[in-house]
Amino acid sequence: MCGWCARWLAQLAADARSGEGRLFGQPGANGRHLVFDDQCAVCCESPAERAERVAWEREEQAAGELFLCVPCARWLLGLATSG
Repeated sequence: MCGWCARWLAQLAADARSGEGRLFGQPGANGRHLVFDDQCAVCCESPAERAERVAWEREEQAAGELFLCVPCARWLLGLATSG
């Protein structure tokens, strides 16, 4: 993933968490805040069953990583793979 796309993907997660720049189907934190490492980086819920650690690379080096619940991972990865 190029640097521009890596920043875009990280910004999508931050925007969803803050409630800014609403996209269709975008999850939201609904006033919740990130406090613990086991909370979803987008919706700030603590996943009850499954979660995913999503990482992306830039020029074969780690460029970013997010801990996401399954619905938020599907949303974010759906956007990333559709473009």
